Amino acid sequence: MTRAEIFAPEDSMVKLISGLYYLKQGQKKSAIERLEEADRLGSTNPNLYYNLGLAYLEVGEKEKALENAHKAYAAGFPLPGLMNRLKRAGAWRDAPPKPTPKAAQ
Repeated sequence: MTRAEIFAPEDSMVKLISGLYYLKQGQKKSAIERLEEADRLGSTNPNLYYNLGLAYLEVGEKEKALENAHKAYAAGFPLPGLMNRLKRAGAWRDAPPKPTPKAAQ
């Protein structure tokens, strides 16, 4: 556990940054744990979903990778890398359309 996590255990940004560090170090399971914690703490940062998708793809969990890719791109994440990797893995599907509210009758 990092000093920042001890100082601010409920800060989603600390968990996000910690998860990114572990991902860069190749510690995918630790990265996923931290990034999932950031998600549970309420982070809506598209960077979180993008990197969580990358981490899940690295450990072979394509459906979870796809789910997080859809969240990242719906939130405006600009880089197509995760989508391209999912396409190469044969796992990319477009996000289902969002339901539209019915007209008041």
